[in-house]
Amino acid sequence: MRKTFSYIFMLFFLCGTLELQANQHATDIAVVNRYKKTLLNKQDRTSLIQYLIKKNNYTSYLEIGVSNGDNFNRIMIDHKDGVDPIGNPANYQMTSDEFFAQNDRFYDIIFIDGLHVAEQVIKDVDHSLKWINPKGMIVMHDCLPQKEEAQFPYPVQGSWNGDVWKAAAYIRMHYPNVHFCVIDMDWGCGILTPNSRQTLYPSVPINELDWNYYSTHRHQLLNIVYLKDWLKTLR
Repeated sequence: MRKTFSYIFMLFFLCGTLELQANQHATDIAVVNRYKKTLLNKQDRTSLIQYLIKKNNYTSYLEIGVSNGDNFNRIMIDHKDGVDPIGNPANYQMTSDEFFAQNDRFYDIIFIDGLHVAEQVIKDVDHSLKWINPKGMIVMHDCLPQKEEAQFPYPVQGSWNGDVWKAAAYIRMHYPNVHFCVIDMDWGCGILTPNSRQTLYPSVPINELDWNYYSTHRHQLLNIVYLKDWLKTLR
């Protein structure tokens, strides 16, 4: 009798646990879908980062180049760090090189939006690859300038993306063990997935990477994708 009662109790307990898990799973899916809808509507970097956080259950975030905190302050996650030498809302008021030299924390997602100069962006990417968790992702902003003046490697009046696109091109040519693409939204959001593979773009001498080359070859060079198509590739 006791064994029968114990069996029935365990059965009810197991069923209850499974029901709770199913309900939680349904809730999680609903939350992720809500963030996905927001991303599709806004198509900006903040919505993109927040969607990746929710979809992948990320708990740690690093932002290189906090500026006025417009993006950093809106990111909701268990732990986040911001790096900017100017200060603002950054809790690490130093250059990204100085930060990584003293860093001892791994992150689930890293957003690179610091100095918009190709050489520095490549350094930030290399440092980030060292401190990204195995299933993490790196997001790069300003990969798709819309006019020639905006891609000069020094600040100009109006929109300034710098030559970040050249850093993106460098990744496409020289990093076989990552997957890289650029989502065509919000000045171009590069998505770098570590521990993956990509077919390398044929190497091009740096002096040939000018505005004419970018204008002619950018879609294949940077592996540009539309947001809806990119979302379909996620598991």
